[in-house]
Amino acid sequence: MSAGESAGAGESSSDDPELADAANVLVLSGRLDSDARVSYLDELVAPNLSSLLVVSYADDPARWLDGWEMNGGPPETTVLVEETERDGAGDYPDVERIVEEPADLTGLGITVSERLTDWGTGSLLIFESLTVLLEHVELKRAFRFLHVLVNRVKATGATAHYHLDPDQHDDRTIATLTSLFDTIVAYEDGSWQESSWP
Repeated sequence: MSAGESAGAGESSSDDPELADAANVLVLSGRLDSDARVSYLDELVAPNLSSLLVVSYADDPARWLDGWEMNGGPPETTVLVEETERDGAGDYPDVERIVEEPADLTGLGITVSERLTDWGTGSLLIFESLTVLLEHVELKRAFRFLHVLVNRVKATGATAHYHLDPDQHDDRTIATLTSLFDTIVAYEDGSWQESSWP
């Protein structure tokens, strides 16, 4: 699917060769409402994932599981990483929950790396969001962290989606970060499509 083309009815963007070959995907969007989240899971996430790791500082990570329930349920092995321990995952007793501070990039990096190394191919990392991460650390430090992370994702055969709200950053910041990723997708006019920056 080229820039400017959206997935048609019943067509999954995850079936697109360019997106399917992308280990690290930058997802440009504001906070996803329930419809956008379900659309994201339906169009951009490959089916039959073996494991899922959600790092969510923008929202309660359990909301991802609620959306996943509408798509047949989350993978059997699911780990949620959050800033503070919250209630709300009681319906998912088999889901592991880990508390990591956004500014503690060393601790976060170890947690993510260990899981991806253990899981390997067929696993998905959802990082929500880079916008929140940049509220806690400077751009240069975030870039170094992400540079290591994207290479770890590739080395383990996993896939990762990194969410960023483009309305919250200047062009320089976005241009700096986009250089790290294999492709960019954006939610525009009710559908997901491959994009470019600027």
